[in-house]
Amino acid sequence: MLNCRNQRVSNRSSNHQDVTAGAQTIRYVPDADLRVLDPIFTTAGTTLNHGVMIYDFLIAPDGKNQPQPQMLESWNASADGLTYTFKLRQGVKWHDGKPFTSADVKCTWDALIGKGDEKMDLIRKNPRKVWYNNLKEVTTNGPNEVTFVLGRPQPSFLTMLAGGYSPVYSCHVPGRDMR
Repeated sequence: MLNCRNQRVSNRSSNHQDVTAGAQTIRYVPDADLRVLDPIFTTAGTTLNHGVMIYDFLIAPDGKNQPQPQMLESWNASADGLTYTFKLRQGVKWHDGKPFTSADVKCTWDALIGKGDEKMDLIRKNPRKVWYNNLKEVTTNGPNEVTFVLGRPQPSFLTMLAGGYSPVYSCHVPGRDMR
């Protein structure tokens, strides 16, 4: 390992034990105080970085920044680029043990585009609502499949879903309890 002066340094502590052996804790020091936990509610980069570490997404970028399934098994896009059907990973559970289903995906994106149940108070303010102006509807096809219907082809759609500002919410939990 090299330090900032390109000098070789040891990755062993003074007692010559490997400091990486068995390590399971990552410490993250943000560049600013974390004031908001919800990445949809703010544009703050600190919240985005925090959100990527604690939320799950339908799609996440791989090491080459290509969209890969995270909460999905697979997806298919229609030939005209207007319909995306996602098969959800089965057996995924929320923090409280309740199952992750297509209802959570539909509820999240309905709230993102302004069609959500106001009683849920899931999203009070969404600075990225315009990102989803092209999203016409989200339908569920049983508990493990969801379809997104676009108004026109949008090549960036999967990348938007893979962005840190697109988490899926556990919609059985009121929004006020998640903030």
